[in-house]
Amino acid sequence: MLSCLDKRRVVLSAVGPILKWLFDTTTSLDVEELYKTAHKMHRTEGHIIHTVNHQMTYLKTLDPAVKLNAETVETLYEKGKVIMLDLNKWEDETGIAIHWSNYTIYNQINTFTYICQLVFAILELQIIVKEVLILFTAL
Repeated sequence: MLSCLDKRRVVLSAVGPILKWLFDTTTSLDVEELYKTAHKMHRTEGHIIHTVNHQMTYLKTLDPAVKLNAETVETLYEKGKVIMLDLNKWEDETGIAIHWSNYTIYNQINTFTYICQLVFAILELQIIVKEVLILFTAL
């Protein structure tokens, strides 16, 4: 009689995966995997609850600081708006001055070019004189 049961178990263990594939039935391996997943979820549930409680405590302590920061940001915004309006007025006046300066500089650009070339030539002359003095002192 035992040999008959063993033969049936062999047939069932061989046919089990085929039945699972055909009919999507649950096997003992699936139940064991489901148990492991549920156990793991139960363990992490405690960690999640602890973390959420910790975050809520943190948010409650931040509430007064956030209100203070919101008031500070609003004040800063108002001051920034006033500064930007003043800057627009200053920008218009500065724009006029810059245009006049550009016109003046444009008319004098050749003079500035000659002055820069003269300064460069003087610097080159200084370098050459220093090199000659070094040569004379070396002799």
